[in-house]
Amino acid sequence: MRHTLFLILIWLPLLICATDKNVNITIKLSTELSQTEQWIYASGYVGANEYAILDSVKVNKGDTQTKLSFDIYEGMSIYILCAEKGPVNLFFHIEPNTNCKIEIDENMDGRYPRPMKGNDMQNELLAFDNKILYIGKKSEDQSLPEDSIRYYKAKLTEAYIKEIHKTQYPTLAWVYILWLPGYAEERREEEPFRSVIQYAQQKFPNNGLIERLSITSPEPATAKSKAASERIRALIKKRYYVEPKDTTMGAKLQLAFPHISKKKINTDSIAEEYVLVDFWASWCVPCRKETPFLKMAKERYKDKLAVYAVTIDADTLKWEKAIEEDSTRYFIHVRGVSDRNVPDKQVRALKIKSIPRNFLLDKERRIIAKDLRGEELLNALEQLISQK
Repeated sequence: MRHTLFLILIWLPLLICATDKNVNITIKLSTELSQTEQWIYASGYVGANEYAILDSVKVNKGDTQTKLSFDIYEGMSIYILCAEKGPVNLFFHIEPNTNCKIEIDENMDGRYPRPMKGNDMQNELLAFDNKILYIGKKSEDQSLPEDSIRYYKAKLTEAYIKEIHKTQYPTLAWVYILWLPGYAEERREEEPFRSVIQYAQQKFPNNGLIERLSITSPEPATAKSKAASERIRALIKKRYYVEPKDTTMGAKLQLAFPHISKKKINTDSIAEEYVLVDFWASWCVPCRKETPFLKMAKERYKDKLAVYAVTIDADTLKWEKAIEEDSTRYFIHVRGVSDRNVPDKQVRALKIKSIPRNFLLDKERRIIAKDLRGEELLNALEQLISQK
């Protein structure tokens, strides 16, 4: 008996150590997500071309917290996927020996947007990205003169290179190299890319991410990697599938998109008798050409017609700028796409493949006309409203 107890006492610490993982992500669930039974997955590339599901955990109804745990041997990008509701492609960077906490809700997707307790590397990246946000947007603003765009791209390149010299995280150096304006694999031997890669390789010798910047023919993915990738793709496809909405004439159409003020506005709650649901974007030239007719319609039928303008602009600043330029603040401006350019499920359900698109709804919020343009819109409203 003593001998058995002695062996247990010796082996117990070893067993505990053997089950330890060098990455632990504690996930706090929003109230809505805590009411959903589902699986949550962590996945990512563990090599140049090797994809893996790192861990998965089942969340039961009523759970407000859960944890993902796994081992990694170098820094990498982690992707969080909720199988039923919540993030589909929430990602952040992480190092081995990290114990961090995140909070997720049903509207979150894309890069994790907040400072993360226990993940100093991700917080450094977030702080730097906020610092260069203005320059980055200017470098992509096609409305600026070419000289101005070149200037901002040069400033952005300078900022990235400076940060590559400053950071102590090889993962961040790798990220900043990939984000350099104009960077592409086929341009790695051009300047400034060649010099920056050489510097990073000297600064972080034997780091897999940095080494792979010079590899032109990575090893093909294994069968296990392909299976993991196919599994995640199938889950994402399932999440993105939505039951198509009926858009035939006479069908009731109820929509609820977030207003520019962030509060959701439901078409059923709009006071005006008629609602023109108009899908547009700041970059859509044909859409902007229709704006004068929309304004005439609204001004002509002030308290009888509402223009429910659904943008698919991923860039909030460009959306707001277009509203000011077109003087359409009095429209009901809502958004049908996320910051990461992921269309809202209602947009997908309507099968909106191109814009401009519009639907005219009556007081019962049934479709009475579709895709009205220019004078055709004004004539249709004349017959519906003025002659009543």
